[in-house]
Amino acid sequence: MEIKVVLYIAGIIATCLLMVLFARPIRAIVKIGVNSAIGGIAIIIFNFISQLFGFFIGVNALTALTVGILGVPGFVMLLMLQVILN
Repeated sequence: MEIKVVLYIAGIIATCLLMVLFARPIRAIVKIGVNSAIGGIAIIIFNFISQLFGFFIGVNALTALTVGILGVPGFVMLLMLQVILN
């Protein structure tokens, strides 16, 4: 009976330590995911507005991830690449 209590306490402590250990990487992955979703939405809005000017940035995982990680500089980089490559 006493050994079960000790094992339960050790399991709870181990679970808490693992949660603390993995909290930062999980938080970073969630942040990149949210920023990438926002980046994809920003590209869609830009494409909607820029139809009159003939600009178009493809919406895919790579462009959304670029804007999500780099932010505004990533968006400007995609615009510059679009101008250079066309």
